[in-house]
Amino acid sequence: VAAVAQGTEPAIVPVERIFVQPANPPHGPYRGGYVTERDAELLSAAVGALDSDRRMDGATVTMVANQGELVVNGTTTGVTPAWQIESTLRRLPGATRVTAWFDSPGA
Repeated sequence: VAAVAQGTEPAIVPVERIFVQPANPPHGPYRGGYVTERDAELLSAAVGALDSDRRMDGATVTMVANQGELVVNGTTTGVTPAWQIESTLRRLPGATRVTAWFDSPGA
């Protein structure tokens, strides 16, 4: 970021990045990353949606939000089929596309 005063040469003003903790940071069986601030909001919404679903016992999910697209992979159990997780994520506001790969032990 540069600041310019009239009649002087441009001066570089040092600034610090401020990182805000998402409302629902990845934790426990949910891992993830993001590219933009909107992607951070999408990832937070995704973690919140999965975390509030009591059927998620035994599932592990890794998600990356990139320009509104969620790329998801993980392992599910018989309790929570992969299609339910994918369906939940597709309904999130701001999700433009969901690409998912899941492994179900014993399947």
